[in-house]
Amino acid sequence: MGRRIIAMIEIDKILYRWCKGLGKKKIAQSHGMSVNTVKSIVNQAIGLGLDRETTDAATLRIISQKLMDERQKPRPNPNSIQYRIKSHHEAIAKWLAEKDMTVTQTTLKQ
Repeated sequence: MGRRIIAMIEIDKILYRWCKGLGKKKIAQSHGMSVNTVKSIVNQAIGLGLDRETTDAATLRIISQKLMDERQKPRPNPNSIQYRIKSHHEAIAKWLAEKDMTVTQTTLKQ
């Protein structure tokens, strides 16, 4: 099953209900999503400053917007070649800049 897009209004409702004392399992059931998704959203919001005592609608809206912005950022694909060699970029660039470097020599240098 693919990921579904979670709308801003859903995030607002999830955070509002959590601040009102509703449990993550009940919130997940009412929104038709997994408990892990609700946990993830709430934990990310807590990292942005949300707590159970937050009652101000403006504060909830700001945290929701920050959360949406964070969730919409592209994530690196850990299976991509660029991601795997990123930590070795400087060494590879240095090796390739050496005079008369061959692929075999590069492999042996590791």
